[in-house]
Amino acid sequence: MIRRTTSAVCSAAVALLSFGCASAPETIMNGVDPFGWDEATVVEYDNRDTVSLRDLALTIRYGAALKDNRLPLTITTMAPDSTCISEQKVFFLECRPGPAATAAVENIVYRRSARLSQQGTYSVTIEPHVPLKGVEAVGITFEKAEQTWEKTN
Repeated sequence: MIRRTTSAVCSAAVALLSFGCASAPETIMNGVDPFGWDEATVVEYDNRDTVSLRDLALTIRYGAALKDNRLPLTITTMAPDSTCISEQKVFFLECRPGPAATAAVENIVYRRSARLSQQGTYSVTIEPHVPLKGVEAVGITFEKAEQTWEKTN
């Protein structure tokens, strides 16, 4: 009887631990000027996992004042060792019309299966090329990709 109970408890503990290992997407956002976002904003991500691959998405909250669905942006990522990668992209939003008091949130994946190879803080700067009226907040969502990177000798 004790052996069976111990086995059941161990099985439950393993199930709970494996469920806890599945990481939820992490979104880091900053509010910006909804009357004309025209300055860079920086989000910081504290990376501890240097093996898992991640999908990176631009996350944007906008209101009815946003009239153009095109978002020309520069996204610059600085690693903990200060190496940088900068990319200019034009993102397209669905621009769902709605009441003025209702904000929409969209995630647009811009990098799939990225590996953040260094432990520490990654800084991601998001800068609009032109002033954007109606954008309320922007950030990045870090979501664990289905694959993992395996180091080989």
